[in-house]
Amino acid sequence: MTAVHAAHTGLIESIADGSIFEMEEVPQQSELEIRYTRNADFSEEIAGEYLDRALSAERIEQSLQNAGGRDLVHPKYY
Repeated sequence: MTAVHAAHTGLIESIADGSIFEMEEVPQQSELEIRYTRNADFSEEIAGEYLDRALSAERIEQSLQNAGGRDLVHPKYY
């Protein structure tokens, strides 16, 4: 889960500084998956713990502001 946290932090920073709009698209390749998560991997307890930690819209907005706080609407999407 450390990798997921790092990916989310990097995504927030890329949105905040606008570099996300410069990134090249990369198609997903399911044959390269290392592991596929199945419903059997989750219990009510695990799902509850995840939902208790889930980011709210307000927390995401605060993270974006802390990462640079610029207008996040890219001109090409007006």
